[in-house]
Amino acid sequence: MVIELFNLVVNNKKIIIDNDVVINDELLKTSTIRRLNNVHFNRYLDRLIDDTYELSGTLSGTMILPDDITLEDYEYNFTSSIDEKIDEKTRINFQKTIDITEDLWQNILVEIPLKCVNDKNKDLTLEGDGWRLISEDDVKLENNPLSSLKKIYYREGVKKMAVPFRKVSKTRRDMRRTHYKITANGLVECTNCGAKIRPHRACPKCGFYKGADTSKKVVETKVTEEKAPKKAKSF
Repeated sequence: MVIELFNLVVNNKKIIIDNDVVINDELLKTSTIRRLNNVHFNRYLDRLIDDTYELSGTLSGTMILPDDITLEDYEYNFTSSIDEKIDEKTRINFQKTIDITEDLWQNILVEIPLKCVNDKNKDLTLEGDGWRLISEDDVKLENNPLSSLKKIYYREGVKKMAVPFRKVSKTRRDMRRTHYKITANGLVECTNCGAKIRPHRACPKCGFYKGADTSKKVVETKVTEEKAPKKAKSF
């Protein structure tokens, strides 16, 4: 809803608003509201001493929500009182107009009820062969249908199973695996033939190591003389 501010800025007159409100489909997709019918805003827009704007009035209409049980259309009539300041000067363009759709939309979202059930579905039996839907009041009871599972889970001497607080996203998983990688070994050139070899090792191609040919080197072994056994002393 776009409001012209000419009379308010030039003549300093309060702007009376009595119009229907149209919410686009892009905003509706961000909420659980399926449709909005007969949304109307009635009151005024005034300018205060500190050059801020005051939006005051009553917003009413009908929102169509999904039924919590059958997902059918659920009509909910709402009425919201608005009394707030608009101090964002960047929202006022050169044509001296301001769009208050976002302000009205935020007040509509506040009016969404926590529970949406049609009158015909309040007494609907939700049970079948071997199953039934229990309410929050049934869970609070001491002998509720889930009490046997609770005893098994909290048995003495049995450790609880570790359950993740929330699912690990793909981004967090990939960030954890950033150091899971293989680095190539550093290679140096052989001083004799120029082949790429690992450092501090003899060249497998020419056999040189630190300028010496290790392939033809003879390893000298020292032969130790066996000492004669000592004679036993005679007494």
